[in-house]
Amino acid sequence: MAKKIFLVDDDQNTCQLMRRILEKEGYVADSCSDPLKAVQSAQKFKPDLLVLDILMPKMDGTELARRFSETPGFNTPMVFLSVLVNQSGVCNVPQPISCLAKPFTPEDLINKVREIIGAP
Repeated sequence: MAKKIFLVDDDQNTCQLMRRILEKEGYVADSCSDPLKAVQSAQKFKPDLLVLDILMPKMDGTELARRFSETPGFNTPMVFLSVLVNQSGVCNVPQPISCLAKPFTPEDLINKVREIIGAP
């Protein structure tokens, strides 16, 4: 069965782009553009990886990552997607979570996903 990736970004176009890239590669992807609904939606989807934008209204990605981490039985790896990534590939956030710079290329996204969860 293909690995599942759940995307959270307030920009629906970014979500659609990432879904197309990942699905073309053989992953199963779902997304949510409202961080307030993301935890519940992700729990139903049961992903192998979460990709979270950092800069979102209502709740930023670091707070969302904290909520995911505090959810009982939810131990899914996470990647931050953000313009806050420096040239070393490190996010300027307190959590030790892998980061992907925004904007990204399809190859950047696929390479980061494979680095964390492997091939579909």
